[in-house]
Amino acid sequence: MQLNASRFGAFMLILLQSLHLVQAERLLQAEGLTKCSDSSEVEINNFNVVFTPDNSSISLNFDGFSSVAGDVLIEAELLVYGYKALTKTLDPCDLDLSVFCPMKAIELQLPTITQTLGKSVLQEIPSK
Repeated sequence: MQLNASRFGAFMLILLQSLHLVQAERLLQAEGLTKCSDSSEVEINNFNVVFTPDNSSISLNFDGFSSVAGDVLIEAELLVYGYKALTKTLDPCDLDLSVFCPMKAIELQLPTITQTLGKSVLQEIPSK
């Protein structure tokens, strides 16, 4: 049996529709924060952070309100299933985060920022 061009095209279309192409990417995502105290001077309404180990990047966006003004340090803790896996103190001026350097008592709306993490930070993140 010979297939003419139109039958071959129809056959290929049916074949391609029956195949499902899947692409997966490893990532660690958090959409919430744990408040460090009831008298927090920074309130976060929406929060989203995604760590992508395959390209060593982290992206972050959030919005909220700050009642603090002046130079600040940010202490970040990574909790994995309730266990503290990593603690870092960050100077927002070193990270070129103008919203936080110096901190202003304003409404915070941080557009998505993406940073590539260094090997020293990556070694501290649990991978399994």
